Amino acid sequence: MTEKSVSPQEFDEIKARYQAAQARREMARAGQAQAKATLQQARTTLGYTHIVAPFDGLVTEKKVDVGTLASPGMPLFTVENLRHYRLEATVNETDLRYVRQGEQVPVPIDALGDPELKGKVIEIVPAADPASRSFLVKVELPSDPALRSGLFGRAQFTRGERTALLIPLRAIVDRGQLQGIYVLDQNRIAGLRYITLGKLSAQQVEVLAGLQAGEMLIDDPGSRELSGKKIEFR
Repeated sequence: MTEKSVSPQEFDEIKARYQAAQARREMARAGQAQAKATLQQARTTLGYTHIVAPFDGLVTEKKVDVGTLASPGMPLFTVENLRHYRLEATVNETDLRYVRQGEQVPVPIDALGDPELKGKVIEIVPAADPASRSFLVKVELPSDPALRSGLFGRAQFTRGERTALLIPLRAIVDRGQLQGIYVLDQNRIAGLRYITLGKLSAQQVEVLAGLQAGEMLIDDPGSRELSGKKIEFR
């Protein structure tokens, strides 16, 4: 058995080289960790250059120009979700008792005409507007390709039931400040009769006076003068 030995001076040199190698290794590890952190920061910064919406939609407004410095929380675009619309209606405090969470309500949209949409009450904001003493009611609307934000509509809440005489809006004839309809007598002769109108409902309107149930009228007279003329049915 042979034993190898080194002098104290050689041992110190070897130990010093070993410690220096360990120090270089630790420095390399630290440099690697710093490089990873720098890379991650660069990737995060790069991600800020890609604007991604949380849903598919239509950009309706651009709030910044190319080269503008954006900061966190700064609005850049307005994106409209074409699949989900809602109607926000104000309801007087005295009528709030007629609104129920989750109920289905008819929602006529003026720009769409017939038929009216069926909406669902999804939220009744519990705090009233102190100025108008009214509450905000949010109604979810069904998907419709013709819907756009900003359209005017009405949510119709049932307050009870009553009998009403309704006629189509197209039957109304305007004569100055008065409204009339062409009513047929027993001989089918048309005569202009002035009526008093009530509430509007979609494409129909209520008649308060001037017409009785069962009387016949001309559905769509347009601009024609039909008084005294006999109307034939086809």
